[in-house]
Amino acid sequence: MGTRRTWGDVFGQPPHASFWCTKLAAMAAPRDIATFLVVQANLRGFFGAYSLDFSARDTNDASISPEDIVVGLCAPPTVADGRNLKLVLRIIQSGTLKSAHLAWLARRERADWPLFWLLKLTPTQECNVHIDAVRALLCARRPRGFRFPTYVYDPRRLIRRPLRGRAHPGIWA
Repeated sequence: MGTRRTWGDVFGQPPHASFWCTKLAAMAAPRDIATFLVVQANLRGFFGAYSLDFSARDTNDASISPEDIVVGLCAPPTVADGRNLKLVLRIIQSGTLKSAHLAWLARRERADWPLFWLLKLTPTQECNVHIDAVRALLCARRPRGFRFPTYVYDPRRLIRRPLRGRAHPGIWA
């Protein structure tokens, strides 16, 4: 398996030195940041993505806010993974975020480019008042220096679908 591309690579952003990301990486060790944040989101009841690196010792870290999870999953040094985009969208839709704080933190940590791109991709049937509030703050104008990513993602994957399955004749007949 080769090296995995980060959001910084995908968007062509120059390297970014961040004390916040360094602190997050130290909290996540020995895991990578994305895996740690997915586990934290799952512990809080957000299930847009899952991690196979879950253990019984994992606990909800109160020092990490929902804004930290969203920005951490979109930060330039984090591995670019389409599965995490759905999780980010579900967290924003939940209304547990402070929109102004999310926008400020995203700009400070350069996570505004992936968030801008994701919010522009979001289908209208998935938009709610919380998505619109974050969109108003982050998508009023294109982020400075923004380039479209070299990452192909189908926005139809963000649409919630009802549980589908075939009834087994022996069980539900």
